Amino acid sequence: MVKDNNGNEIKYHDVLINEDGVIGFVVSGTNFKGKTTLGVVNSNIGLNDKLETFPDGVWEIVGNLETGKELEEVR
Repeated sequence: MVKDNNGNEIKYHDVLINEDGVIGFVVSGTNFKGKTTLGVVNSNIGLNDKLETFPDGVWEIVGNLETGKELEEVR
């Protein structure tokens, strides 16, 4: 479980931003061993990493695509 810079758990379909202004989208993926995990992607800049590779506090949740609502309304 990775938390954002406000202590909120980052979840599937969250929209994230970091201090450099990079935007990421949380997706679900399966590795070659069949383990399902969350990842952060942004195809415009080539971002495609496991969420767990980032320490807590790197990202800020700004919304969720599944609900279409901003953070304050989702949490």
